[in-house]
Amino acid sequence: MSLRKKIGLIILTIIALSACHKDLGDYEINMPAAPEVSNLDSVYTAVVGDSLIIKPTIKNTKGDDIELQWRISVMTGNDVKFIGLGT
Repeated sequence: MSLRKKIGLIILTIIALSACHKDLGDYEINMPAAPEVSNLDSVYTAVVGDSLIIKPTIKNTKGDDIELQWRISVMTGNDVKFIGLGT
């Protein structure tokens, strides 16, 4: 490799490194508002055969942008976990 190519490569490397150095990560990010959940308790008690309808209200977000998780625990047996999209 000739001396001219080596010098050119060194200059390009210095320019590339200085360009990366200028990027200090000072970005303005508009964070979304935290969703607020209401009409929801942490524990509900029901007997097999009962109808249990829970309608929580979620504010500060569109329903398509969230994913909901809920778990049904029983006295004897394993927990059942459900995952679904908000509507």
